[in-house]
Amino acid sequence: MPSLLTRHVFRRILSNQPYVHHPRPTRYCALIAASTLVTPRHGLCRGRQPQRRCLFGFPSKPPRYLKPPDLDPGLDKMEDLYTMIKLRCRPPPADELVKAFKAFFKARRQAKGPLQELQAERAAVTFRHLQEHNATKPGFGLSDEDLYNALEALTNIAHGSPAMYKDFATHLFEETCRRRKEAAGEDDAVGVQNLAPYVTILCQTSSPVEARTLLEKHCRADTSLPVRRLWTRVLRGMTEQRAEGELVKTLDMMKENGIPFDANVHEVMTVYHALDDNVDATKHWYAHPIDGNESPAYHTHTQVLKFCIRNHQLDWGDSVFKTSVDSVLDKKAWDVMLQWAAAWGKGVDEIERMMGIMVRANESDGSVRPDIDTINGLVGFANARNDAYAAERFVALGEKLNLKPNARTYILQMSYRLHVGDVDGARAAYHNLQSEEVEEGEDLPAINRLVRSLCSAKSPHAEAIGHIMADLESRGARLEPRTVSALCLHKLSVGDILDAHDLLQAHVFHFSEAERDALTDDLVRFIFDRSYKTSRAWDTYTLLREVFPNMPVATRTEIMLYFFSRRRPDMAVHTFGHMRQHLQPDIRPRLETYIACLDGIGRAGDLEGLEMVHNMLKLDVNIEPCTRLYNALMIAYTGCGFGWRAVEFWEDIANSAEGPTYNSIVIALKACFAKKPYGEREATGIWTRLRDLDVQVTSDIAASYLAVLGKNEKWDEARQVMDRMEQDTGLKLDALMLGEFFNAMYNYTLQDDAEVWVAERYPEAWAALEKLGCSHDQVGKKIYPVKIDVTA
Repeated sequence: MPSLLTRHVFRRILSNQPYVHHPRPTRYCALIAASTLVTPRHGLCRGRQPQRRCLFGFPSKPPRYLKPPDLDPGLDKMEDLYTMIKLRCRPPPADELVKAFKAFFKARRQAKGPLQELQAERAAVTFRHLQEHNATKPGFGLSDEDLYNALEALTNIAHGSPAMYKDFATHLFEETCRRRKEAAGEDDAVGVQNLAPYVTILCQTSSPVEARTLLEKHCRADTSLPVRRLWTRVLRGMTEQRAEGELVKTLDMMKENGIPFDANVHEVMTVYHALDDNVDATKHWYAHPIDGNESPAYHTHTQVLKFCIRNHQLDWGDSVFKTSVDSVLDKKAWDVMLQWAAAWGKGVDEIERMMGIMVRANESDGSVRPDIDTINGLVGFANARNDAYAAERFVALGEKLNLKPNARTYILQMSYRLHVGDVDGARAAYHNLQSEEVEEGEDLPAINRLVRSLCSAKSPHAEAIGHIMADLESRGARLEPRTVSALCLHKLSVGDILDAHDLLQAHVFHFSEAERDALTDDLVRFIFDRSYKTSRAWDTYTLLREVFPNMPVATRTEIMLYFFSRRRPDMAVHTFGHMRQHLQPDIRPRLETYIACLDGIGRAGDLEGLEMVHNMLKLDVNIEPCTRLYNALMIAYTGCGFGWRAVEFWEDIANSAEGPTYNSIVIALKACFAKKPYGEREATGIWTRLRDLDVQVTSDIAASYLAVLGKNEKWDEARQVMDRMEQDTGLKLDALMLGEFFNAMYNYTLQDDAEVWVAERYPEAWAALEKLGCSHDQVGKKIYPVKIDVTA
């Protein structure tokens, strides 16, 4: 019996291709078999790949799939609504929008990061849409709990447009008050539970005065702890706005309403003036009595300590901290005292002796002992002064005292080591941090700095970066925009487009508009980096277009022009086509975009691209033809060798109400130069019309006309134009006119004869041309370094 393992089967196995048996081979089957031999180019393709099988039938590495965008629940549906409204299309059903709104804000209450401006804007649009178009449903589909969840989510906002956040929160709060009023039948039916998030939002959105008015109206004479916290939040809002007059006024109103001047209020007033380096006010408010004989807060002490160092108030600070320690001998007071000693310049040995005094003075109280938090406070103080040496010595002191470092210690170690450029030391601290329990997000700023340092190193640590990213991904941690940018550029620089895509999809939708714009700018700068191949730039543009579909026209136009400058008109025309095919009208090409694209096509001589763009222009009802657009079409068709077609656009310009510009005339003469045959007839007609209409002729126009005559060997006509140049145009013959004329001549023998005549008749112009020098082409004709560069 013959074996089935024929030569064809072995060849398929060795070439790592599947064997498909066809009982009756046909031409179609042969084409299918041949197509499987073509390996697709690496890119962002989601298409099905051919089957791959290794020798002996073992499966190969599984295919790589691109990650979808990491969106919060419901955001995709609200994004659909926003897009449909912009396109004036039918919106999604109201029931789906209600579910999306509820799911989004339910998830946001448990989210780690702030609510971004883009997310809040989409939610606000959805809320108003439901109010207007779902009014038949009770509460237009949203319950009181849904509104409260939205208000709570708005208390954690990113840096963005305060007016947009405030407007959305106001609509939510007013709707809540309306419902409570209908349910309770009272005019003033606002509870503290609903008031608290709205007051917080007002303070965050530069409206603390409005928040204070609300408290006066709804919580007058209420001294409960939640209301006291709201008054303190209003005070903080005043300090953020640096409204000192309103700050004092708010304190008086608090006093009238019976709100005590507690340690929190004392902290707000003291820290505000300390950060402002106001010496007298800081001393005044720190000395202000605190109700209930409370001690100043720990944060107050630390800020006063830094204030004294910055403003050379060590003597006053010495008396303050000695009084504080004498009155309150708790652990935090001792920690501050040790930091104060470090501020005075005490060395590590002296601080160690002070720790001994601390222990002996509190032998009966075991809680007052130096611990790792004490060491961390000292290390943090050294970090604030950018003293990495002192910070390292404090860490060594902790080891000497057998104080086991915790997560905070390693985070501080990473910070000061990165500050002095010790990336390897920071990596070692990060390795130790892996075995410690970390509070939510506490280590992320330091890790972000470490990743950026690794990416910016001369020899990036790809393996170390991979390990850190795997750890962060398993934790579901969010990276900072600058870190995402550095990582993305690192991935792109080594050609890992898929990883860069997944990285952006995981993080970019959690950034604000400003952060997204900054990231886009970084990627665009990478595209413009000529140290990378054009194919790498194209892959980066493809990535940008997919992840940032709303990239503005100006940025896309810059990328298009860059591809023209890299002599890739095909890529540039595809970039233009992507704009033309975009669904959003504000991202489609404008008149300036068409002009820039046609100008680039003309310089590149890309006839196929010209046909595509011109067809798009004919179908674009938003573009009105004008002189500049006709100029660009003339440039494009002239550059592609169709001078006769370009001359037709000159007739359109000449017969239009707008009329030609000086650039139009030069471009039209260049079109006549390219027209074959009889281009000189059209050029002579233009020249005659200019003389008849008494149009002021420029040197560029005259040079372009002489070039047409020179190319067509009209020597007699050219001599007449030169002789009458000054009489007809007021211009003297110059080097530009002669250079264009000689460069256009094909017959180098005639060129030599013309040079002799010009040198005798116009010696000054000829001498100016000779100063420029010349080169020779393959047949010996002289080429002078003159050129007329004209744009639409």
